[in-house]
Amino acid sequence: MKIIKIDKKPFHELNYRSSGKGKPRFCTLPFYYAYVDKLPDNISSIIATSDLQGREIDEHNNRLLGIAVSEELALLKEFNIIPKFELIISVGDLYDKPELNKYGASGNVTTVLNAFSDITEQVIAVHGNHDFVDNDLLNKNITVLDSTSINISNIKISGVSGIIGNEKRPQRKSEENYLKCLNNPKLKNSDIFLLHQTPKGNKPKQIGDNNIANFFIKNGKSLVIAGHCHWNEYLAELGNNQILNTDSKVFVIKQL
Repeated sequence: MKIIKIDKKPFHELNYRSSGKGKPRFCTLPFYYAYVDKLPDNISSIIATSDLQGREIDEHNNRLLGIAVSEELALLKEFNIIPKFELIISVGDLYDKPELNKYGASGNVTTVLNAFSDITEQVIAVHGNHDFVDNDLLNKNITVLDSTSINISNIKISGVSGIIGNEKRPQRKSEENYLKCLNNPKLKNSDIFLLHQTPKGNKPKQIGDNNIANFFIKNGKSLVIAGHCHWNEYLAELGNNQILNTDSKVFVIKQL
């Protein structure tokens, strides 16, 4: 599954509120089409997103942004603006404080993943460094990957949760342990590889981690979907891999 092109302009936008310096910021979430040469069997389209760190524009309900995104996707599908989607991919960081006064707050994102799962057949996710969930409350059609893989529709999807950092903090691995996860033999020959932490891209201003980038320069032939760092140019190539950066964006991936 190779991305052939991504539309330069979003086909849809959703306004939301996000934490700023002591007070909320008003932001816009773009929705883009990405076109691939071939989709997996029995898949009409795939939704990919991450870093939905905000809350809906409605201050009274004040729900996490991802819940509003799930409702927006359902409406877009109902009105035939986007095709049916059987799979939603989330690569983490789905939380923001109710008060919207602390950038980078951590919290429970169970409700967001469950909202995604209510509108599609399957959700596959990795956690960001600001996420935690109640595993017992996650819907049955949600799979969270962490140095693990799942096979669906004749493709293999692998993933590593969290970021490189101090392991005393949530959703962090030492550099050594993170690279061990990437090198897990069970993750070889993956068609799609999910990360929260973006590798450094091959183009200017595609910031990210050099060690993760070096791994993909030398290994694999996957579509790598990652967030955490914001890219204005959303696609990179490392070795035989493509890197799709989903930070603060929603992609509808469909066949060209």
